[in-house]
Amino acid sequence: MRGIFLVCKFVWDNSAKMTLKQDIFKTLKIITDQDFFIEKINYIPYHDDLKFQTNTGLEFEAITVYIDLRNTPELFNSPDKSAILKTHLSYFHTISKIASAMGGDVRNFNNGNLVIFFKNDTLKKLNNAIEATFIMLYMLKNMKQNTSPYPLNFGIGIDMGTILCVKSHYSHEKELIWLGNTIQKAVAISNLCTSPHYIGISDTIYELLRNETKFSIKNGVKTDFWKESFFSFNTKDEKVYYINKHE
Repeated sequence: MRGIFLVCKFVWDNSAKMTLKQDIFKTLKIITDQDFFIEKINYIPYHDDLKFQTNTGLEFEAITVYIDLRNTPELFNSPDKSAILKTHLSYFHTISKIASAMGGDVRNFNNGNLVIFFKNDTLKKLNNAIEATFIMLYMLKNMKQNTSPYPLNFGIGIDMGTILCVKSHYSHEKELIWLGNTIQKAVAISNLCTSPHYIGISDTIYELLRNETKFSIKNGVKTDFWKESFFSFNTKDEKVYYINKHE
């Protein structure tokens, strides 16, 4: 292990890399020497938000929907590059259109994975987020098969909580960095979801659902849309609810 470290140090100390090394350490010193301030906001910020300063993070409450398109590697191995483009563009357009119509914002798309935020300030918006995932599930299951040689394999995880956002002022792209336990939990839940239980929600979400996103009533019999289970998150066993609605 020490041998690998010495090789890395030799490469790093090479004169051609010294400028890069000095630039990185200069930026790190600027970052670590600053006092950072957190400002609470009641909306989901965009890149051009004037509240983003070099030492300011923005904090807000949101419902996080994370969609994991799992067979992206399989799609990429297809010799039909046109099918790859059709599949991902159709997928992105479908999810973005539904999210926007239901009050959500797609804020990250990476290799088939989508992060969507919904404002978490009313129960109506919370239930809108759940209804949006019902529509997304229907559309993803019924996308025209000619957009891809393979059926889509995906999972949708949902949680709610505090998001901390900071703008990277020290890179050319000026990316927004999204941080929060709720994002990690949504990702963890999505990893557990598979056919036919494509959607999973945290117990916090479940407890706040209204009847129309929690139960179905047929012939006077009330049936829960959701099936209770448990999973391990941050070394703790927590409840998770998987959808039964589309079995």
